[in-house]
Amino acid sequence: MFSHKHLSFLAASLACACLLAACSNSDGGSDQAADTTSNSTHAESVIPTEPEETTDTAPESDAVTEESTEASFEIEIGIETETDTETEAETEPEPFPPAVTYHTMPLWGKDDTTSRLAILDYPEEAEKADRIVFQILPADTSNGKHVDAHTVFVDGESHILVLAYTHKETGDYSIVVLQERSYTRETATGDELRVVEANCYRLGCSNTLIPITQEQLAYATTYNGAGHTLSYTEQTKFSQLATATAQLKNIQYTGEHLLSGVNTEEYELTVLFSLADGETKINIPLTEVPTFSWGIVEKYTSVK
Repeated sequence: MFSHKHLSFLAASLACACLLAACSNSDGGSDQAADTTSNSTHAESVIPTEPEETTDTAPESDAVTEESTEASFEIEIGIETETDTETEAETEPEPFPPAVTYHTMPLWGKDDTTSRLAILDYPEEAEKADRIVFQILPADTSNGKHVDAHTVFVDGESHILVLAYTHKETGDYSIVVLQERSYTRETATGDELRVVEANCYRLGCSNTLIPITQEQLAYATTYNGAGHTLSYTEQTKFSQLATATAQLKNIQYTGEHLLSGVNTEEYELTVLFSLADGETKINIPLTEVPTFSWGIVEKYTSVK
């Protein structure tokens, strides 16, 4: 049917076809391997997710730091506030006990910060006498606290005048104190003892210590004055009065002399404190020189 030549041609054709098929299969495998390598390389570039997780924790770490800083700041504020409170408590002055009512005012003029006059009243402590206290801020101390330079007691039956007068031209400032009082106390034998006291003087205060005697220093002194304290029972009254009459008269004369040296033409007058017949006056300007009667002394000693 076919010649030998035809058979040889067919065999050669089949051999070429097989060779082409083998080559085709070899190329397809190479492409597939290439694709796999490409895919593997891409996967490796996406895998490292751990650094991202580390980055995510950074804000949490920052947040903790902020909270810690804020808490520390609050603690510091608390300490500062507490310290300030303690300091204020230490520096706030309490010159008088709570049971005491008082009135204070500058002593040497309205702008004075170195001295003051304090009127103390002990409404709940009957054993303590009401008093007027001249207080000075010493120049030789650094604690900033006033000291009591001079005290006038206001217990019992009292009549008091504390008169300040300032020279209109020179500004010189002076104080005159006139006082009489009487009270009773019981003696060891049960007798009633009557005490009568009379005083008048000029008062000088200073923020440095003044020599009073060779052994005594004070922030106030009295001068140009006179004073006497008399005490008696019914049994000793007449004998005591006989010896005290001259001294009591001298006190009245001295008091009148102190007031006679003051006038409204040269001086501005102010009642720093007065107590007469139960009426109290504090820091009252005057247009005339006041008078002072010695009614309590006369009542209990019959001086005139």
